[in-house]
Amino acid sequence: MAQRVATPQGAKRRYPGFSSPPGLHAEESESRRPPYPPPGSMGGLQAPQVGVSVVTIDMFREYQRQVAANFERQGSQIALLQERVQSMEGRIQSLEDAEDMAIDAVREIRDGVIPRVEQNKESLETLTVAVTRQNTIIDAWGSLGQEFRANQGRDSARPGQPAWRPGL
Repeated sequence: MAQRVATPQGAKRRYPGFSSPPGLHAEESESRRPPYPPPGSMGGLQAPQVGVSVVTIDMFREYQRQVAANFERQGSQIALLQERVQSMEGRIQSLEDAEDMAIDAVREIRDGVIPRVEQNKESLETLTVAVTRQNTIIDAWGSLGQEFRANQGRDSARPGQPAWRPGL
């Protein structure tokens, strides 16, 4: 099964189907097994597998292209998201400004306008009372005037009889 081969390091047994670096296990006993398994059992690179390895390299390059395309796509998506975030931040800032303006307006109304409205309300109530009193006076004078006008056409001695006027 084993055959002796002369090498620069000395005599060596060669086992068919096994490969090992030169210089190892020179002059070992027949019972010892070589440390290296046959090349095909561990999936090492052999001549029939070169085409497979080229396909594997091509597949790896294609995978690299896909990863780069994914990174570019994700980068553009991240840029779009950053633009959206910036526009949202601008909107939020403008909303905060509007909120501050609204708060200032509410404070101005509370501190400046409402007291003036209260003062005007009091003066309006005072005016309403005065106008009501004057209206009652005017109504009293008006009723007196109506009574006077109604009685003007009558004879004061005989109120049921219309007064004599010249020319009637």
